[in-house]
Amino acid sequence: MMNDWQSWAAPAVVLLTAVIFLTRCILNRKKSGCGGGCGCTQKLKSPPRNSTGA
Repeated sequence: MMNDWQSWAAPAVVLLTAVIFLTRCILNRKKSGCGGGCGCTQKLKSPPRNSTGA
């Protein structure tokens, strides 16, 4: 059935890519927005200020 190397290499690459994609998706499940601790250069979000102009 799979006589040449490309016949098994192509499904192997697709499977490996799917496993990597799903693993990264599952491990990176965090609440949206930067709350700190992610290593980015943004500062922590502060609560919104009252913009009444006073």
